[in-house]
This record gives sequence, structure tokens and C-alpha cells, in this order.
Amino acid sequence: MSFRIIPVLFFALLLTSCVSKRKYEDLRSVENRQQRELADLRKQLTAAENTVRDLNASQSSQLTESQQREQRLQTELANARNEVARVKTDIETVRNELSLAKTELARQTNQLGGLEQDLTARSQRIAELERAIQEKEARIEAIRTTIDRTLRGFSASDLTVREQDGKIYVSMSQDLLFPSGSKTINAKGKDALAQLAGALVANSDIAITVEGHTDSDGNENTNWDLSVDRAVSVLKELTKNGVDPTRIIASGRGEYFPVDNNETREGKARNRRTEIILTPKLDALYRLLN
Repeated sequence: MSFRIIPVLFFALLLTSCVSKRKYEDLRSVENRQQRELADLRKQLTAAENTVRDLNASQSSQLTESQQREQRLQTELANARNEVARVKTDIETVRNELSLAKTELARQTNQLGGLEQDLTARSQRIAELERAIQEKEARIEAIRTTIDRTLRGFSASDLTVREQDGKIYVSMSQDLLFPSGSKTINAKGKDALAQLAGALVANSDIAITVEGHTDSDGNENTNWDLSVDRAVSVLKELTKNGVDPTRIIASGRGEYFPVDNNETREGKARNRRTEIILTPKLDALYRLLN
């Protein structure tokens, strides 16, 4: 009985041993599979970690780039705002300058208008002055021509008529008017003065100055007195012949205004003279000048 049990036990043990080995191999197989799966999972985890790291690095780089770009954009925006502010300031400055320029232009335009009016007035005044001067010159020429014609009977050595500086000078020699050293007018001189007085009466707008002159012979005081006395004598003779005495002035120059030298007989004869200076009244011209 016991011998029967032993084979059974052996068989059972053998069977049990076979089952355990198969189970062990199955477990090993499961373990190996799990190890492989674990290795795969670790690889996947490592890959995932690498991916996450790469993503983090990329995101960090992108964030840095974004921050840098944002900073750059902020800087550009600030610069743009500053530029806009500067341009606005420039525009305001230009507007102010334009306003000032317009104001100045208006002032200059008004000033120019005033200057144009003043220029027109001045041009008119100049034209009037030119006409007045032409009339004066024509008047002087007419008077000179009249006196020339009136006194044409006298020789050039005794009497000359010239125009100078807007005045007419009628120069009469001593031989025509006076005896030597005398202040009394002779007959020939009275005739000449009477003819001249006729022309002067007909031209009442002429101022008359009578100047006596001598040569250098004799005492200078005597010469001066003689020149004055002769001028007064001529003045009286003219007024006797109708010339208004308010128009005449008499003066003596003595020997101090010669027309020639006193070294020759001829020069002295020319210096011994009486000059009747005729000045047309220029009231109209003076009014224009003032």
C-alpha cells in the first residue's frame, strides 16, 4: 500500500514540478514583456521629456523674441510718438511763422501802398517843379532877350547882359554912367538907365539889386564909399523913371569883387562897373519846394 503511494506522490510531485516550471516560464514571459513595455514607456517618457524640454526651450526662445520684439516695437512707438510731437511742434512753428509773415506782408503791402501814393505825389511834385523851373528859365530868357533888345544901342564895352545862376546881370561900365571919381550919372548913363527902367517897369515881378564896384586904385575906404554912392545914384535914377523903390536894393562892393585883374588898364576899366542884378520872383517855385 505504501509502495503504491510513493509512485503516486512522485507523479504528483513531478506534475507539480512541471506546472510550477511552466508557470514560472509564463511569469518570466510576462515579466519580460512588462520589462519591454517598461523600457518602451521609459523611451516614450524620455522622448516626451525631450519634447517638453524642446518645447520649453522653443517657447522660452519665442518668449524672449516676443519680448525683444515688443520692446523694439515699444521703442519704435515711443520714437514715432516723439517724431509726431516734433512734427506737430514744427507745424505749429511754421504756422506761427506763416502768421507773422502774413502780418508782415500785410504791413509791407500797406507800407508799399503808402509809398506808392507818396511816390505818385512826389512824381507830381517833381513834374510841377520841372514845369516851374522851365517857366522860370523861359521867363529869365524872355527878360534877358527883352533887355538885350532894349539896350542894343550900347556897345559891348559899355554894357553887357548875361544870365548866371538863374539871375540876369546887366553890367554897366563907369565910362557909360559916371565921370571918373564921381557919383553923378552923366547924360549917356541916364539914357541907358531910362531905357532899362522901361523894361523893368513892364516886368514888375523882378527883384532888383544894384551893386557898385571899383578898381584897386586909391584908398580902399574911399573906393567902398564911392561904390555905395554910385549904386544909390543908379537906384534913384531907376525909381525916377518909374521903377517901384520897394523892388530895389543898393549895395557897394568896393574893390573886392573884381571881374579882371587890376594890373592892366583894361582890367581896371572892366572892374569899374555897376551891376544891376535882376532876380525873377520864384514864389510859385518856393511854394512847391515848401
